[in-house]
Amino acid sequence: MSGVQLRIDGVQGPAWVQDLGRPGHMHEGVPWGGALVPELLLAANLALGNPPQAAGIEFFGSLRLTLPPGRALAQDGRRLEGALDAPLRPAAGARVSYVAVAGGVDCPAWFGGRGTLVATGLGGWQGRPLRPGDALPLGAAGTLPAAAQGRLVAPAPDVDSVTALRVYPGPDAAMLGAALQAALWRQLLATCWCVGRASDRSGTVLEGPPLALPQGVAEAAASAPSRPMVAGAIQLPPSGQPIVLGPDHPVTGGYPLIGVLRRQDLGALQLRCPGAALRLRAA
Repeated sequence: MSGVQLRIDGVQGPAWVQDLGRPGHMHEGVPWGGALVPELLLAANLALGNPPQAAGIEFFGSLRLTLPPGRALAQDGRRLEGALDAPLRPAAGARVSYVAVAGGVDCPAWFGGRGTLVATGLGGWQGRPLRPGDALPLGAAGTLPAAAQGRLVAPAPDVDSVTALRVYPGPDAAMLGAALQAALWRQLLATCWCVGRASDRSGTVLEGPPLALPQGVAEAAASAPSRPMVAGAIQLPPSGQPIVLGPDHPVTGGYPLIGVLRRQDLGALQLRCPGAALRLRAA
């Protein structure tokens, strides 16, 4: 670690160090993790010439920082120049935002990633949310070649009031039966859902008319063995409110899977504030 530090002067709402995740460890019980909306962290890093995997800060309220001399900062792909006289906040309609600093946050790597695994208190800065007074070490500033930056640009997620996100049918036809699976699929696509307030990094709850399972099917699902999960899988728990798994999802699960959100649309879902409306359409 270098002696150059980024100081946290004020923070309202959750904020922690995140990167693009630590793939390849689910068999060891460690989910991929990483930024809730990786496109925005990637855009912030590329605006500074950082490597795409450089760690930054994911925050949900407001953030007040002091930059060390000579270090540039970007928020959600927009490079900010000059002194930071006001707190940083997510864009209108967004629940989360990302800050990158030239050189990246140089926290110790854990399982190959520097991001915070919030549910277990591991990784990131001391395994916890950031607090005023924290001084985060920064890596050596460098510049990624412009040609490489152009290859890595990802489209920004859509934050319109109603977003039609693409979803594939789930893999549980054998468990549900063809008729029930078709009925659940039709209701999933026909409903205008709202982002639930119980949503977090493990999963986004879709609030709307419950998708009910017959008792026998629910009992069979409860006794089925757990199987590996992926971010974007749409589980149907007993409440009937679907849950779209996020980056910190459990590595296994036993609820029926009624759909899988297209990975390219996952950031657009997870960017949305609680209460925001959205629709799903067949991919």
